[in-house]
Amino acid sequence: MKKIFLLFLTVGVLISCSKDDSGNNQNNSNCKVIEWKSSYDEGDGFFDGGSKKISYDNQNRISKVESYYDGDSFTTTYNYSDKMIIVSSPVQKLVYTLNSDNLIEKYDIEGFNSVKIGYNSAKQMTSAQSGSKLYTFNYSGGNLINATEGDENFSFTYDTSQSFPTFGTFGLDPFYHLFGDTDYEASHVLYEQGYFGAKIKNAIQTYRGNYTTRIYSYSSSNGKISSYGRQDEKYDLIYSCK
Repeated sequence: MKKIFLLFLTVGVLISCSKDDSGNNQNNSNCKVIEWKSSYDEGDGFFDGGSKKISYDNQNRISKVESYYDGDSFTTTYNYSDKMIIVSSPVQKLVYTLNSDNLIEKYDIEGFNSVKIGYNSAKQMTSAQSGSKLYTFNYSGGNLINATEGDENFSFTYDTSQSFPTFGTFGLDPFYHLFGDTDYEASHVLYEQGYFGAKIKNAIQTYRGNYTTRIYSYSSSNGKISSYGRQDEKYDLIYSCK
């Protein structure tokens, strides 16, 4: 996976140890993820993909992320209001517009394009229009069953004994292309908080695309997922619990 950490960073991580899938940032748990670490294998063994240290405001919303990679560090800030969320990084600003349900209806990437989001009555994201490309999402039982990205099709199976992990959208098509790589984390963060509607319910077991099948695995500690990933990507979560 391409890592362009020094060029583009809109970063952040947020999860609660227990979260209402249908709400926005319903972080009522006593546990928070305070650090997220990544590692990748490009064919010659795993290497350090960087880490993010997370700060929260008094409403348990992410307010700042300090990102570290290869000796460099960068800070991204999140600012919330009733009608929009503004995310600022050293090189880029994103503006997310909220609808009457407090869900993102569109977001604008400074210097690039605007993305429009559609939802169903269950407040699940069902479509995204990015330029000329259309993304669609179909659900059953709270889980994403299939999705499309232009002419590409994706299907998913689930481990119903586990919940969808923090930043489970990283590396997962079509979110990977819609939201961006791990160097473009703002939309992944806001999805985790519920601003893109109800989050996927369970942990993905198998992903199938037009050309690829991927198997996901998970490790837990004290009832919480502590690491997850697939053959070539791994993510570790560090919690602080009161």
